Amino acid sequence: MMIGEDEAMERLRAAVREAGSQAALARRLGVTRGMLNGVLNGHFGLSDTVARGIGMRQVVMYEAVGDDER
Repeated sequence: MMIGEDEAMERLRAAVREAGSQAALARRLGVTRGMLNGVLNGHFGLSDTVARGIGMRQVVMYEAVGDDER
């Protein structure tokens, strides 16, 4: 199932709540609390490590455009 960035971030926030804190989730995922906080505050993109740690994976998609949109 494909989800958008907003839903992915909501899942990350839910994972933080379930873990009890950003620090606890960061330890479980093997990342720093600062990095996780940066993702949650929009300073960094959702890394593959964090995405996989909460049961997702990143997929990049491209859409073909017509001549008038180039």
